[in-house]
Amino acid sequence: MRPVDIFEVAAAIITSLGGAAVVLFGLSSWLGKFWASKLLAEERAKHEKELESIKANLKIQTDSKLAQIDHWLTIEKETHLKHHNDKINIYRLSIDLISNFLHEIEQASINPEKIVQKEVIERFLMQRLQVYGYLAMLAHQEVMDRFDALIDLLLDIIYDNKNPSWHEIRSLAITLLNAVRADLGISSGTIEYRGRR
Repeated sequence: MRPVDIFEVAAAIITSLGGAAVVLFGLSSWLGKFWASKLLAEERAKHEKELESIKANLKIQTDSKLAQIDHWLTIEKETHLKHHNDKINIYRLSIDLISNFLHEIEQASINPEKIVQKEVIERFLMQRLQVYGYLAMLAHQEVMDRFDALIDLLLDIIYDNKNPSWHEIRSLAITLLNAVRADLGISSGTIEYRGRR
């Protein structure tokens, strides 16, 4: 069937029914548009409601996950800070132990009549074991190695009456301090003695 034939059949139907067909066609067209817009509005409202529900659920889930992550980060931060502060305190304790004992040795070397008191040696021997235990819990092996080297030299002074130079003692102490600084992340550079003694 050709398009011209379809048009002729439609024209014949409209002519035979008269003006009622035009009115009926217009009403059916309007009614179809009305129902279509009503159905579309209902579907749109339904989809918007579903979308809002999905958004609300996602927000609740996201807020819950963010709260968990925030809680975990807070715990990690506090743990890291406590660990870092514990390291600082242990390193201070080890430096205090070594510097106090070196002071006693220095005083004895300046004044030959003064000897390092037995109590000072006993206190040093006891505290070095405590400090070693504390260091073993938190310090890196590099720090432990440097601490051991310096303590071994100080034990040589106590037990073997060795007399190392201040340059040797200072060099080991600075090497220990540089290992501590690296472990604490204080600086990427190292320190060195630039004095004249």
